Amino acid sequence: MAADLTTDFSRSADVRSAVYELTLADRSILQPELYPAFLYAGSVSGLGTQTLRVARLGFGQDAFTTKASGAATEDDDVANTAFTDTSVTISVDRHSLSYDITSIALDTDPVVGMQSLYQSILVDAGRHLTNSICGLASGWSNVVGTTGVEMSLTTFLNAINTLEAANVEGPYLAVLHPNQWRGIRKEHLISVGGAAQYIPAEATVSGSTGYKGKLFGVDVFVSSNIPLSGSDRQGMMVGKSGIVFADMAPSVMDPVRQAVIGRTKLEIDRVPGSDIDEIHGHTYFGVAEFEDARGVQILSAN
Repeated sequence: MAADLTTDFSRSADVRSAVYELTLADRSILQPELYPAFLYAGSVSGLGTQTLRVARLGFGQDAFTTKASGAATEDDDVANTAFTDTSVTISVDRHSLSYDITSIALDTDPVVGMQSLYQSILVDAGRHLTNSICGLASGWSNVVGTTGVEMSLTTFLNAINTLEAANVEGPYLAVLHPNQWRGIRKEHLISVGGAAQYIPAEATVSGSTGYKGKLFGVDVFVSSNIPLSGSDRQGMMVGKSGIVFADMAPSVMDPVRQAVIGRTKLEIDRVPGSDIDEIHGHTYFGVAEFEDARGVQILSAN
């Protein structure tokens, strides 16, 4: 367990101002519900299992057999075609965060309180889901880009071409590291003079969520949690239903101590002997590749 939040909060015991600023951190949150690249498998609430199996079915992909009229094969029986029926499994897990805070700290600090800690937990729940999604970037078999070489518009276009060649439906979503986005932005502004098809996000949206807009019709999201392999970043571009996710809506057993917002439960416990309130957050979800060909890894120098 981490150290408790006590009266000095690891800072000076002097009276603190109510004015503060956030520490530097990537607080961008990728919401899968907003993008067709994510296939929602459903909630496991009430199903008796934390694992779902999601099918991939081959409707509309099989070839007809031609029997030429007047030929000896005209009345031949048509052979059975094996129907494509595969699946992927996804497991919903619990992801948790907890704070301990003393009553003196809670009642004297002008900033840190129950409400601010609850809000922080909700933000961190969204960040944790984003981090889990970013962790999938290194798993795609198809790779564009070159190790040690800065990200470029050509690499971005190669990712689009790779998905299109595999008949992956759009719209596409690119999830990139800030350094990868830097290479694209630099080339866009300097080398091609802003001529590429780019629709920027509004400044307020871009700054708060990591969403940067559309480039060649592809939604671009930037996160510093993109995997690092040696000296290279491993971003990704994903087409429709490339990633499957599932969740659970937690139940409330004690409305006095518990509250649920979406897939996240907030609750408080009391340790009387230590005069400590324990504030817990639990969020329930799972993410996985749905089909390998629906995504491509974007490799470039960090």
